[in-house]
Amino acid sequence: MLANGKVEALMAVIEKIAGALKDYQDHFRLNNKALGLFGLARRIHNAETEEDLRAAVAELTAPVPRPTPPLPADGVEFELTLTVEEAAKEAIHWFGEHWEYRGARIKKAETKRVKLIRLGHVNDLDEAQEKAKAQDCRLVVGQWRAAFEKAFPRHDNSGPIAFGGESWLQNSDHPHVFPTLLEGLDNVWLHGEHPTLMMFGGCGDEWRWLAENE
Repeated sequence: MLANGKVEALMAVIEKIAGALKDYQDHFRLNNKALGLFGLARRIHNAETEEDLRAAVAELTAPVPRPTPPLPADGVEFELTLTVEEAAKEAIHWFGEHWEYRGARIKKAETKRVKLIRLGHVNDLDEAQEKAKAQDCRLVVGQWRAAFEKAFPRHDNSGPIAFGGESWLQNSDHPHVFPTLLEGLDNVWLHGEHPTLMMFGGCGDEWRWLAENE
């Protein structure tokens, strides 16, 4: 009975993986979605009791929670506040012996009017900044990632978020480095401990960039 249940559940996971392969063209989004599903398949395969299997199947069939609060639409301005503590927390993760900090440190709480914009395909960070300037915008620096994730803890499957302001990290080996929020399983952001590198063809149309008016 347990074996039959495993087969049925694993087939359902395979269908979801096939859907992920079809729906997600960008490799960041695909990897995050597929890795979560493969982890769930492993749980089903290793289930030792009917109760373990039911728990895994319940996770598979559970409705995806909607983002709360919803993310602002592209081009709509909203207010975001960054505390000194949040800025310092980001700095701990991103400053390392191979990185150079290029801009002024944030020493007091700041509030900005910001918005999400789309730049189309960009090959590197310089091109992203030029395209933002053409929209009379300036890309927001990486420390604001912490404030954005705090304000909007779940994504909406509408594209990853990039924080490409020029006063972030750069060295000769990785000249186009910036923090991001990538889309994980079940609408949870997945950003990890390392910067995203602008390479392998750059960023595609699905990317959103946090910006402020110049």
